Amino acid sequence: MENIFNDNSFYLSFNKKLNKNENILLNLIIQKINNGSDDIIYFKESYLKSIIKLDPDNTLTNFFDIFMKKKINYKFYQFDIIENICLIYIFSSDNS
Repeated sequence: MENIFNDNSFYLSFNKKLNKNENILLNLIIQKINNGSDDIIYFKESYLKSIIKLDPDNTLTNFFDIFMKKKINYKFYQFDIIENICLIYIFSSDNS
């Protein structure tokens, strides 16, 4: 696991390596969150297609199907004891 904070108590990793397009999308989502955007983040399909370079045989639907299966692992330590371990999906979809 990779320590992404300065305090040596919180470690974060992914269950599967993110590819270049997934990193691009994740960074866009993080930027939107950090900018205090609404609870729901919207991206136009045309915008996503312009920044995510997919193979001709791949579609945005396939891309998101694969991306949504990836998970974030995190561990939180306090006093050199594991306090919390969790595995969460990066994001999920609700088709309602």
